[in-house]
Amino acid sequence: LSEALQLQPQLAASIQPALATAYQRRGLLRAEKQEWDQAIADLSEALRLNPNLAEAYSRRGMAYVGKGDFDQAIADLSEALQLQPQLAASIHPALATAYQRRGLLRAEKQEWDGAIADFSQVIRLNPSSAEAYFGRGLARLEQRDFDQAIADLSEALQLQPQLGASIQPA
Repeated sequence: LSEALQLQPQLAASIQPALATAYQRRGLLRAEKQEWDQAIADLSEALRLNPNLAEAYSRRGMAYVGKGDFDQAIADLSEALQLQPQLAASIHPALATAYQRRGLLRAEKQEWDGAIADFSQVIRLNPSSAEAYFGRGLARLEQRDFDQAIADLSEALQLQPQLGASIQPA
């Protein structure tokens, strides 16, 4: 088929959108089954055929979240938002999840500046995320930025009082 499409550029132009849609749909089905690598491969092929498919970027970003590749998830979800800003309501939760998880990984590696930046993005996307305030507060505490740490931890406790049980004295 690909040889025929190379020989017939007009045929290729007419078939490409349908092929992109087919790859996108199969990628969505594979993502539903949590077959992350196969979903990513199909959605990547859909995007190769049609780089303007905002939903394919969105779904591939969500597959990257499922796979644990948060940098790529953030890149794809951001691209989807740039192509189609009206997708924000459906993309923001996945984007916030990617930033939250990457922030936690950075905190585990003691990359405090990166963790703070990621938790701040979560708060921008979801101002009621007690976990993001909590994570940012702990990272600021590690940086000895006590005033900001107190502010973040206080906000986290106001949003979710049971987080207080998570705070262990040093």
